[in-house]
Amino acid sequence: MKKYLLFSLHIFFISGLYAVKAQELVPEPKRNTIFVELLGNGGIYSLNYDRILISKEKWKLAGRAGVSYFNFFDDFNTQFYAIPLEVSHLLGKGNHFLETGLGFTPLYKTSEGIGEININQETLFLISTARLGYRYQRKDGGFFFKAGWTPQFNKAYRFGNSPFPKNYSYFEPIMGGIGAGYTF
Repeated sequence: MKKYLLFSLHIFFISGLYAVKAQELVPEPKRNTIFVELLGNGGIYSLNYDRILISKEKWKLAGRAGVSYFNFFDDFNTQFYAIPLEVSHLLGKGNHFLETGLGFTPLYKTSEGIGEININQETLFLISTARLGYRYQRKDGGFFFKAGWTPQFNKAYRFGNSPFPKNYSYFEPIMGGIGAGYTF
């Protein structure tokens, strides 16, 4: 009887030890990413923060916010300020995902005339974006990569003295972006 009791206690403690060890081996996936995207939702480039909001075995939901500024240093001193925002659905397992998403980017553009050309205008673009692409993101963090097709519908509102139309809309079907960064 004593041998049976010792054997039972031994099995109980060993199984409990393995159960605790198994729980320790499952780390929480890394959810935060900082990345730079060329073209895409932010114009020429954008610096972005992305967070996985919901993480399931076969899919994830992520949100993104970014900033962008660029100056063309042309005859009109054209400057752009943008804030790309996006919600993405990631479908896949492991490190490789199909990424689909919808976004919105307010973009503000200023231009000033120089010399004989006297144009002083401001334009507010309200850009609706979509995304279909590939995303590489490891659960344990590290290198991050994404590339995708990002068609855009643009609505523009012009202010100031300009010979161009005040309000107009257009669709950009041939637009894409590529990004790289770090997940932590």
